[in-house]
Amino acid sequence: MSTFNEGVKGTLEFKALEVCALLDDGYDELPELLPGDRLSDDLQVIVPWWPEIAVDYQIALTWDDEILEAEEGAYHYVEQSEAEDRDHKFELTLPASFWRSVGEGKERRFSLGYAVRPSLSTVWEHGPSRFVRIDRLAPGGDEGALGKMVFPKALEDRGVILESDFEEGVLWVTISGFLHQALGDTITVSMTDGIERVSAGPFIVDSESEPTPIALPQAKLQTLVGGIPIAFTYQIQDRAGNESALSLVHDSLVLQVVQPLSAPRVLDADDSGNLDFNLLGDADVRIVLDPDDRWVVGQAVTLVWVGRTANGSLLAPVIKHAQLKAGGVEIPLENAHAAAVLQGDARLVYRIDESGLGSDPGVISIIGSLELDAPEVDEAADGGLDPENVPPQGATIRIKAYPHMAKGDQILLEWNGVSAAGDPHDLSWPLDVQKEGELEQRVGKDEVEVLVGGRVTLSYTLAAGGGALSGSANCDLRVGRVAFPRPEVEKAFGDNKDQLDFNRDFVGASHVKVTVRQYAGMAGDQVAIVLEVPDRDYQSPWRDVVGPADLVFEVPAGVVMNGIGHTVPISYKILRDEKEETSVVLELNIQEQLLEMQAPRYMSFAGQEPKFIVRYQEVKSGDQIDIHWQVEGEPSRHATEVVYQDASYWLVPIDPNWVAADVRKTVYANYSVVPKVGEKRQFSPLHVFTPR
Repeated sequence: MSTFNEGVKGTLEFKALEVCALLDDGYDELPELLPGDRLSDDLQVIVPWWPEIAVDYQIALTWDDEILEAEEGAYHYVEQSEAEDRDHKFELTLPASFWRSVGEGKERRFSLGYAVRPSLSTVWEHGPSRFVRIDRLAPGGDEGALGKMVFPKALEDRGVILESDFEEGVLWVTISGFLHQALGDTITVSMTDGIERVSAGPFIVDSESEPTPIALPQAKLQTLVGGIPIAFTYQIQDRAGNESALSLVHDSLVLQVVQPLSAPRVLDADDSGNLDFNLLGDADVRIVLDPDDRWVVGQAVTLVWVGRTANGSLLAPVIKHAQLKAGGVEIPLENAHAAAVLQGDARLVYRIDESGLGSDPGVISIIGSLELDAPEVDEAADGGLDPENVPPQGATIRIKAYPHMAKGDQILLEWNGVSAAGDPHDLSWPLDVQKEGELEQRVGKDEVEVLVGGRVTLSYTLAAGGGALSGSANCDLRVGRVAFPRPEVEKAFGDNKDQLDFNRDFVGASHVKVTVRQYAGMAGDQVAIVLEVPDRDYQSPWRDVVGPADLVFEVPAGVVMNGIGHTVPISYKILRDEKEETSVVLELNIQEQLLEMQAPRYMSFAGQEPKFIVRYQEVKSGDQIDIHWQVEGEPSRHATEVVYQDASYWLVPIDPNWVAADVRKTVYANYSVVPKVGEKRQFSPLHVFTPR
């Protein structure tokens, strides 16, 4: 027996440590892998009895050559009974804190052993050691690093899994080598049509680098719906229990449908299988199942819609249930499902539940884009943005909530400005949609001021969560003081004073007053009112502005009558220093009337027997007609006449004195039917002519 001497290390016949918790990692004779589910537990270590043992010997575990002589549970002093018991085993504990330094994604090997010394000695005799491996490396590496499963090339090219692809009930595929691949890793495969999910495995990895063959059971695969994409994924677990992230999805294959029924049809799709979302609007998608001789009326049928977004992501299937009818089945699908795959496509199949019969897949492409309103600027008015109306913190650009708005949408808001000198000033802001509702973006006051005298166009591009791109309408604004505000029309009503009921408010009127409000620097200008009535543009005579004041123009009532039932743009022109400018436009909606009437037509033979041809619904002899006759700048003329018939014409006479007084002048003429009690007067369109 060796003895201990001060400062001298001797040799004792120690026995090997026993550590039951460690696993075989497939590489070394001794197990050395600490399982992942034991990482938070202290490690129990057994030191066997040896022949030279003596009372008061100190036994201490060693960790990477550090003797743990003072670590609670990691050392022990031999007692008399233990020294005499040849079968005794010393149970020590290594705290879990010793390997907590090995973080996620790390791996490390430590040396675990023990040492012995007599009481009062400073000399330690070392016993056998072994390795403990802490493995926190997830197989495959980071998320997204595990590739897709690999199918035979002929199958990949075809895109359809046939009966002939199975060999003795299995479909052979492979999983390529992956990061941290090790012997004994296990692979589990998941297969889903989005409705049902089945799994296969675990499959054992028997190489550190080569692909692993995988046998997918035919019986499990064929429980899934045919004709729609099957999503294949896999996950790996190593011997330590570390799990990989999910692999990339392989979803380009479908199962063949044997003796298929006709594919579902989408009623509003064109012959090429395109469904125009802009034409669809907010209507449901109408899907039709055509009848088949194998149908049994009343049987339950399940329709499956599987959408793939513009960026290639496969969405969860949408399931619809119905019953078979002799003439076929029409199934509505909510508009939102088409919007979700805008600029992508969808596959449609159906199954008859009791018979198990299934259809061929129908494939539909959703084309078009979302219709998006133009962004708005809170401080803008009448088509202009005045820097004086912009607060110090800047102008607020507002994007209103749009159809199918969803968290995750991305918007690129663009501000394309051109200064008075023609220099571009462009800005853009990427915006992330966090919730449904309006979005706001500030633009600095200085960015507005630099464009004074120029223009700015605002628009935005929407990239929906599924990748579809849609562009908004443009918001075009002049930048600077709004020098020429829009004109105002008497008796106009509505929030914007842009509605007019001529039949109610202007019966018997010879003119309609249009006001140009006072504006800065107007003295010395010339101003004229412009109305764009159907088939004719009217411009008043120019008026010289003497001093700052409102200008009131009297527009012949007949001109305004001609706009009944239409939106009439009204503005005014400003002539200053031989330069012509135009005011903001008033879009005046002149409310429609019940009776459709044609404009009169003037007839005369060398100024003799002047008359109007009139035509309107249910015209007859004896009707009373009011004639309205106006010449710019002169009093209007009115007369009530009786309709009479001559051949195929309905006529009313005109006072010859009117014709004589207005020879070679521009006459604005129309007529109205004298109403019965309680009815509104109905006016014809305008006839403009020059008597000869």
